[in-house]
Amino acid sequence: MIPPMVVAAWSAASGIPSALAHGTGEPLASSTGLWPWSSDVLIGLTIAAILFWRGSVRRDDKGSPISRGRAVLFYSGLGAVFLALQTLLDESGG
Repeated sequence: MIPPMVVAAWSAASGIPSALAHGTGEPLASSTGLWPWSSDVLIGLTIAAILFWRGSVRRDDKGSPISRGRAVLFYSGLGAVFLALQTLLDESGG
């Protein structure tokens, strides 16, 4: 956890307001054993998946479908990005 004084100093120096909406207590993730979910990452990955799916349906309708391997690789890449950004993978590595 970042000390409150560091957050306040950074906020004052950068001109960006602090994002500690619920005070300086422990985050929900550490008290429940879960990891924090970032909605911007989830929304971005969901939009990317939906756009790829829509594009593959349109290509299929035009007679030049996307190969199954390409779709598997794309969605596997989204899964890897999800794991890297949304789990405690970084902290478990040491």
